[in-house]
Amino acid sequence: MTALNDTFEIIVNGQVISFPIDKPLIANKIRDEVYIYVPLDFCSETLGARVEWEEIGKTLAIHRDGQSVKMRFGDNLAEINDEKIWIGDNLAEIEEGVAFLNYPLPWLRIEEGNIYVLLQMFSRFQGMTIKWEPGGKLLISDATVLALESRPASIINGSIKERAGQEKDILYEEVSRLIDNSGLDRVKEDIKGYLMESVRIRPKRCEEGNIRIGESKIAGIPDLPFTMEWPSVRGRPLSFIAQLNMEELADILPQNELLPAKGWLYFFYDNEEQPWGYQPEHREQWEVLSFDGDPALLERRAFPAMLPDYCRFMPYRLQLAREICIPSIWSLYYQTLKLGWQEQELYRKLEQEIVRLYGDRDEFAPVYRVMGHPGIIQHDMQLECQQVCNGFEPYNFNDPKVAKEYGKAWDWILLMQVDSDESNNGMMWGDCGRLYFWIPRQALREKDFQQVWTILQCY
Repeated sequence: MTALNDTFEIIVNGQVISFPIDKPLIANKIRDEVYIYVPLDFCSETLGARVEWEEIGKTLAIHRDGQSVKMRFGDNLAEINDEKIWIGDNLAEIEEGVAFLNYPLPWLRIEEGNIYVLLQMFSRFQGMTIKWEPGGKLLISDATVLALESRPASIINGSIKERAGQEKDILYEEVSRLIDNSGLDRVKEDIKGYLMESVRIRPKRCEEGNIRIGESKIAGIPDLPFTMEWPSVRGRPLSFIAQLNMEELADILPQNELLPAKGWLYFFYDNEEQPWGYQPEHREQWEVLSFDGDPALLERRAFPAMLPDYCRFMPYRLQLAREICIPSIWSLYYQTLKLGWQEQELYRKLEQEIVRLYGDRDEFAPVYRVMGHPGIIQHDMQLECQQVCNGFEPYNFNDPKVAKEYGKAWDWILLMQVDSDESNNGMMWGDCGRLYFWIPRQALREKDFQQVWTILQCY
């Protein structure tokens, strides 16, 4: 065990924290992993946890954001939200029926009279991200704190919730009833404030000739104005993904003030390389084009000769319907709810209830939608869009400069979500993944589709 020197920097949520010399951080390195122990007062004063130490039994309880961890010095059995968990790497000692976490070091230490807690415990159960950088930096970020601090008032107020108080909205009332009955009483009004309208797309396979010129469609070949070129990247044509007739969408969401009220949007993507969207140079590998001119100028464009067969997808005719969505458990919105373990389970049940409300068999059913909350597979994408578009390394939530990006991340909204459906039209994004087309709110209002950012996520 090594005490870290006084040049060691601790950065919490972008702020450099001074550290007492008489209670140094302690580090253990096992193989390539560095384990950091912090004194108890650091947990309470800097990380905002409520700590309870019982000297006689040498028992520690840590409470933070609706979660609790209880442990006793020298004991491998911890209690996490009233559930017994075995902590250690000697699995032969585990009691039958007890869950376990494989850690090579104990979570609790006493050194020179000071009580120390393994910092990695906070990343596992307290919603924090921790990164040790050789050379003197320990980067700690609390996504919940950053998301809450940056959440704009316009998000909190929730336009659907406000409007529902002024006019009858049967769908909102039904979703609101499910939220009221979910058991999430502490946060039910916050959830209602986060509800978003969406155009749910239910595609149906059909022949190209049965789709009218200018009608909304997924895949097939687009109806482009004769002056518009088929987009390409480095001499290779992009795959055509979707065509949206904005008047058809306006009929579904008549009070939406962001989407264009007329015209067409055309979505293209590089199916040959399938960029994930986590590098700035990926920007050239998708395109969203718009046209709001005379429909008589539209022509059904044939596939470019250089477009491979596996990049040509079979056409879908679309059935459009209004849905009201709640945030995904991976989203910035969800993080601000600060749910405890039992509340998290209730939220997942609420998600399933809403899935059934719209007639889907389960949450893994293919989902295509315009606007609303995305069905996230891996992680939140709003901050990722903001990071990559501004030159930051994605997923690095510990960079002090990134903390400043949280406020801007809220401005990114979903433009369109496209699911995999290889057996019906040939689309397969990674391993049964989805494409997400994102755009800043103001850019959508100004019809600046050059600012669209596309992310691929898969299982």
